[in-house]
This record gives sequence, structure tokens and C-alpha cells, in this order.
Amino acid sequence: TRDEGQWADPKVEPIWITATKQNKRSAVIYWPASHNIFNGVRPIIYNSLYSDAIPMREKIDNAITYFRENFIQLAMLYHYEPDRQGHVYGPDSNETREALFRLDGDIDYLLNKVKSELNDDLNIIILSDHGMANIVQLLQPFREGYINRSSVEDNILDGPIFSVTPRSGEFQQVFNGLRAIPGVTVYKREEFPERYHYSKAIYRLGEIILVPNNEGIYFSQALTKIPSPKGNHGYDNTLPSMQAIFMAQGPDFSQHFEINSLKNVDVYHIACKILDLKPNPYATAGSLNNLTGIFRSRTNKCSQSFINISCTSFYKLIKL
Repeated sequence: TRDEGQWADPKVEPIWITATKQNKRSAVIYWPASHNIFNGVRPIIYNSLYSDAIPMREKIDNAITYFRENFIQLAMLYHYEPDRQGHVYGPDSNETREALFRLDGDIDYLLNKVKSELNDDLNIIILSDHGMANIVQLLQPFREGYINRSSVEDNILDGPIFSVTPRSGEFQQVFNGLRAIPGVTVYKREEFPERYHYSKAIYRLGEIILVPNNEGIYFSQALTKIPSPKGNHGYDNTLPSMQAIFMAQGPDFSQHFEINSLKNVDVYHIACKILDLKPNPYATAGSLNNLTGIFRSRTNKCSQSFINISCTSFYKLIKL
């Protein structure tokens, strides 16, 4: 979701760039930052500006049209629900539940369109990029007197974690003050666990990082009392509430097959296999280890000639 110049590792690329480089046509529909150029490459279809105002079914209609008329092989759709409702009302709210029911109807709409217009010859992956936890406590380290605002630089990170850089000569005082907060663990930046995956973007963190011992704590740098949000994500990704979803169906996927878990970075390699792509050599974080059972062989798979859509191998990704 960042501009190209800010990527922590410019060698890593999204799947639609890998596909485009290997002569596969991609449509990236209202996916944030899909307009970014990677070494001079963009997908054949993308939106310059992201908007939450586009209904999900309009995005689905666009994708199906691109498959039918332009013979694309990869479509990526992003939809903001139910993230917005989870933040504003909480993950267990009626509003979030209603958003999920709407999405359920949208997925049913997609499946019917694929069956009627693409002869059911489309691989579909539905996933999310994070979970959502109820906020049970708001912590304001400055307002509550644990540390002084004047003791730290301006690059403050708050939310599910709290990160500050002390001014010269203030490190130990700030560190000790933050350690006095109950229910949190305080790290020096060089000791921050690798599993949080900040190692390649260390500039985003201050010199001291606070992590809640339990989900549901929200940190705020505000100096005055503020209302607490209802839901948030970004906590330890081993917590059950932070787990995302992954569902897939189509001619290249096994039926009635369940896996215990996978990493979101594995999805890139799943897409490469479906599209017969050579993965980016720098995409080393994910793999297909323990995932080979999700695929099935297609003895009647035709070559990707872009002539008959019913026998062309397609990949469809919808991100919720």
C-alpha cells in the first residue's frame, strides 16, 4: 500500500508484476497501490486511484468482462469490508455481521457468474490479510504520565504497538517509564523479535517498542482523553483473532481438501503454480511446502492460447 520508492525491498514484486513480466495479462481492480511501477512494469489493467465507493458486484462484473473479452489470466480484486465495520463497531458487532452477510451474497453472485459466463473454468481464491480483535483497553502513555512527550522525537508509532525514539540522553528514563506500564513487554529495537517482520523495514520503528501481552490493548500518543476504537489488528500474528482466511476452488484445486494453516506469503507461490510462472527469485519468504495436496492434475488442460476462454487457465484472487 506504499509508493514504489518506500518499499523496504524493491526486488520483491506483487504477483501481477511477475505475471506481466512472463507475458500473462493481469487486471488489478481497485487494489491499493496497483498503479505503482516496478522496473518499468505495470499490469495491463489497473486503477490509478483507489476508492471504497465501488460496489463489490461492480468489481466482479468488471473482472468477468475482462476474462471474457480481453482473455486475461489473472484478476485481483480488493474490497474494504468487513475491515471498516470491524474497526468502527468491533468484530462481534451486528454491523460487522451484516457486512459478512453482504459479502456472502457477493461471493454467491461471483460463483454464479463464473458458472454461467466462464463455464466454471476459473480458479478462485478468497482470502483476507489479517484478523480483528476487540479493543478492551486504551493506553495513553503520555497522558497517563509514564513518559514525557518532550523526551521523545516526533516519529511516534501508535495503535496495536507503541514505538518511540528518545531524545539524546533520555533513553534510559523513557525505557524505564514505559516498563512501568502493566500488561506490556518493552523491547529495544535491536531485540525486537524477527517474527514481527520489521527487520527489513527497521526505519519504521523507534528505538523502543511496546507490545501488549494480550490482544485488545490500543496505544495512543494523544495528550488528551480520546474515545477508544472498537476493533483493531496488527497484534501478534500467532493469536487466534489475528488469523486470516483462505478458501480456494476451481479446476486446479483439490475438492474437499483441508489444510491446518498457511502463511499469506505462500499465496504468491500458489498463484505462480496455477499460472505456470517462475517465481521471483527474491520471493523467499513463502513456499509450497506441505501445500502440494491442494492441487489436482488436469489431463485436459489446453495451452494458454487466449482463444477459447473455457479452456484457458485462469487465476482469480479476491481479497476481503
